[in-house]
Amino acid sequence: MRKVFHLCAVLILWICGFGIVLQAQVSPEERKKIEEAIPKKASAKPQQPRKLLVLNLVRWGGKPQKGHASIPHGNLALELMGKTTGAYSIVVSDDLENLHPQNLNQFDAICFNNTAGAIFDDPELKKSLLGFIQGGKGFIGIHAAGATFAEWPRYDFWPEFGEMLGGYENGGHPWKANEPMTMSCVPASRRTGIVVARIPPSDSTLTLFPAPRPATSARASRMR
Repeated sequence: MRKVFHLCAVLILWICGFGIVLQAQVSPEERKKIEEAIPKKASAKPQQPRKLLVLNLVRWGGKPQKGHASIPHGNLALELMGKTTGAYSIVVSDDLENLHPQNLNQFDAICFNNTAGAIFDDPELKKSLLGFIQGGKGFIGIHAAGATFAEWPRYDFWPEFGEMLGGYENGGHPWKANEPMTMSCVPASRRTGIVVARIPPSDSTLTLFPAPRPATSARASRMR
């Protein structure tokens, strides 16, 4: 089942473009492309019905903000993928009550679909989410999830979240769409030299830095 959720994350990262609007609709042409892209069967058969909670919440400065234009596309892809493969069903909701243990435990995984900013600061909700992941449940972050619990000029509102995700946004968007950037790749063996390439990105490019290792780490659950 973890392979299925990993596939979800990879697919949605591919279809998510950058843009911010209050509400966006999926056009018939876009829906057709999503339907063509999703897998027709699950890579692993779930042993029992699976349920995925999807959050789209965006908060900056403690106030709700506009979300990425690709949010409805990601939600649709997750929904169609679950229906087509029969691997899971989804609930799309920004109601933070769902993060309390008595509500969260009905789900098998949680997906932060383009969430951004410090979306909550309740220590009980943080404890609940950490317990959910440490207990073996699934965790997915899509695109702007890397900017969740991060707000300029502070990027470490909740280090444990960055630890689970693998890093925090730190520095915003140094490169804009279609603005060439130079990347240097240093191979494990320096005998082959350093590879330098200029890449014209077609999407926003974030700088991600490793999250500081918190005293209570969720790394073990990610490695299972």
